[in-house]
Amino acid sequence: MHSWVVICWTLLVLVGAHECPDGGRCKEGQTCCNSPTNDYKCCPFDQAECCEDHVHCCPADTVCDKETSSCVNKTMSIPWKERTSADHTQISRSFRMIRSSTDNDYETVCSDES
Repeated sequence: MHSWVVICWTLLVLVGAHECPDGGRCKEGQTCCNSPTNDYKCCPFDQAECCEDHVHCCPADTVCDKETSSCVNKTMSIPWKERTSADHTQISRSFRMIRSSTDNDYETVCSDES
């Protein structure tokens, strides 16, 4: 029984691992990067370095170099990548009212006229 709890907990963590704090989702292997407007974009690298320009990003274990527009570390220099928009699911916040009584004399009209 204990092993099932651990397995379920692990799956739950993995399913939500790519969800950004604003509710957007990045594809597997991508990283959510924050912008000055408090929305998030996706970097095409896992555990990426989000550049200070809020437009580009670099792979893990590299740093953003604004002067060369690249990602650098001690052994390499590669071009940095531009972030892409995170996917936002459109979840309906409304629901259909279900009448608890068939008596029409007790209808209630809500503030949104439903």
